[in-house]
Order: sequence, then C-alpha cells, then structure tokens
Amino acid sequence: MSNEVTVGAGQNWAYRTTSREEVLNSNPQPPVFEDDLEDVEKRVTSQLRKLKILKNLERPHRKIRALLDEDDRRREKARTSSYVSYWDKPYFDELIERRRLTILNGIFTALEQSGMRPYLSGKEARDLSVMINDTDVSFWLDSTSQKDDRHYGNRISTRGDSTKLKFVVSPPYQAPYEAQVWGDEGRSRIESKIKDIVIALIVEGERQHRFSEQRHYEWMVKRKADLIEEIRKEKEEAERRERERQIQLEKARVDRLLTDASALRQAADIRAYVKAVQILVSQKPNTIESLQIEQWSNWALAQADRADPVKAGKFLEAMKDPDEFDEDEGGS
Repeated sequence: MSNEVTVGAGQNWAYRTTSREEVLNSNPQPPVFEDDLEDVEKRVTSQLRKLKILKNLERPHRKIRALLDEDDRRREKARTSSYVSYWDKPYFDELIERRRLTILNGIFTALEQSGMRPYLSGKEARDLSVMINDTDVSFWLDSTSQKDDRHYGNRISTRGDSTKLKFVVSPPYQAPYEAQVWGDEGRSRIESKIKDIVIALIVEGERQHRFSEQRHYEWMVKRKADLIEEIRKEKEEAERRERERQIQLEKARVDRLLTDASALRQAADIRAYVKAVQILVSQKPNTIESLQIEQWSNWALAQADRADPVKAGKFLEAMKDPDEFDEDEGGS
C-alpha cells in the first residue's frame, strides 16, 4: 500500500490529475522496496500457515450467503409461478455453480481472516476482486472451457460444457508478467489449492502495488521531460514570434517614415501653391474678391498644416510601437 497519507483532501483526491507545476517541481526517484517478492511470499506463507480453509457451504461468507438467499427467492418464485424465464430460475443449483460458490466461499473467508476485503458483483458472481490493503486485484473462477464474451466478459453463456474449473489472477494492463492460473488436473482439484491461491492473491497485491509505483515513477520522469521540452519549444516559439514582431514593427516604422516624408512634400507643395496663387491674383486686381482669396488660403494652409508631420512633432510618432497608438487613443 502507499506510504503517503493525505489529510483533508476529499474523497475525489485520488482521481485528480497531477498539475504541471507539481510535475516540474518534482524530483522523481525510483521506488525502493525493502524485501524482494520471494521474501514477501515467504512471510505471507508463514503468517497463514495456521489458516483453516472452509470446504463447504455450511458457514457461508456474507457475500456468498446473499447469492444463496437470492437463489432461494428465485426457487420460491419458480414454485409458485406458471412460467419462469431463464433469468428467473435458481442459478446455483448446477453442480459446477455450486462448486464455484464453495471454492469462492473458502477463498473469501480466508482472505477476510487475513485482513483483506473480497468483492463480487452480479447475480452470476463473475465479477471478482479483492482489496489487498489499497490495491485492487481482479481474478475469476470458471470452467476451463470458458471464453471471454466480446460484449459481456465472463458470461455463463460462453462457458462451454467442461466441468473442470480454473482460477485465474489477472495482471494489470501492460504488466510485464503473465496471469497466474490454477486448474483441475487429473485427481488434483482446485479445492486443494485454496491456501496457495489466497497466498498468491496477497502477494499479487504487493506485486501490482510495486508495478503501479514503478509505472508512476516512469510516468513522472517522462512527463517532466516532456514538459521541459514543451517549455523549451514554447520559449523558442515566443522568441520567434517576438523576432517577427520586431521585423514587422520596424517595417511599420519605415512605412510611416516614408508616409511622413511624402506628407511633408505635399504640405510644402500646398504652401507653395497658395503662395503662387496669391502672387498671381495680386497681379490682377479686382478679378477675385480679396475675402474669397483669404478664405481659400486659410483653408488650404490648414490642410497643409494637418498633413505636415513636422507640425507639433508628429513625425516622432514614427518611432512608436503600434500598441502605443492604441493606448494613446484609449487615454484620449
């Protein structure tokens, strides 16, 4: 089980994702375990040497008792009904199903006596697991001719006709080891192997815990390396965008400079034109009223002033960042 305890985090803490900051600030270290699995197995075997295995259903485990009680209700319903569907018939009357329950009863009781928490679900008792401290270990017990149904997993309809049983401890996804299997072989039956199975389940909890810790360590190492590379690329991309921005900014400044130069020439041309008109009109008195000439000259010179970038220092704006124009407009 984990050697960390989290206080006050809420029941959904285990499902949260590790944040970017947590990964970057971490210093992943490979997990270290004091004993190898062989020593763990020896210790578990020693601890369970006096464990007594139930070999019948006289004292059923509460989860097995619930299945038997449900079968009794089906049986009573079948006795009083004119028509009983397959799904409403007693399920554990078959010899192989009765035997399955007897074996599961021995395993569940032994596991619970060892401090573990076995689970089953479904009226067929096909979804089986046990919590070894805080590690969930899945297993199944069924006919040797059992085949996984593509949609429903270990269904009774895919069992086949074999009366022999096999017990399988399923490894986690991508585990570097195979499933453990016990089966009926000759005169040797699973009932004689229940203690070995219980020991294997408990040791499997430790094996899966170690596998999970190693996977988490490898994930943290890879995730941190990926984030560092991601940050490096983000920095390179930001620097590239900044270089492009500076290039575009300089181009905009030069364009504005050229525009200002053209505007200055236009302002000079307007002023020269006004002066020339005034001279020509003065040489022909009484042809145009002086008030009209004055109004026109004032208007034309105002246009020159408006276009003149030197007037009031507008030419200096060519050095500004375009963002500064937005700020100036917002401030005004």
